[in-house]
Amino acid sequence: MTETINTHPVVGVMACVRRFNVELNGPQVLLGERLGERGRGLLAPVCGRIELGETARHAMYRELGEEVGLHAAHIIGDPECLGYTEVIDPVHHFVGVAFWADVSASWVPVNLEPKKHRAWGWFSLSQLQRIAVTEFYGGVTTADLCINLAAAG
Repeated sequence: MTETINTHPVVGVMACVRRFNVELNGPQVLLGERLGERGRGLLAPVCGRIELGETARHAMYRELGEEVGLHAAHIIGDPECLGYTEVIDPVHHFVGVAFWADVSASWVPVNLEPKKHRAWGWFSLSQLQRIAVTEFYGGVTTADLCINLAAAG
């Protein structure tokens, strides 16, 4: 399959989901293994494009629902905007507005897009620190975001 080369940056959202694990006495971050053309085999939070006329916050809620079945009723408090992140490679330039959302420990993600993600799993701070930066879609930026989010929990 031939990959499309974008002539302009693509703007999207990255939604980092965090829960507190009582058994580990610490937070965990939800990551999925990507299956698509970009980032195959790499770990990433929920992410996707912002649609025309859609706010970044609405896109974040939509993507959470579409990818892992997470809806506002399961989110604790109001998701916080962390800033933005960029992924630039030879054929793509993705700018993502990053959010984090806390969920209850009992919420279980559902892989609603199995053609895009192999599986979703929870990663503790110690696990995140052992994963090589090259295993994260977006490299250092995504790895730092996930590690800092877990450490702040």
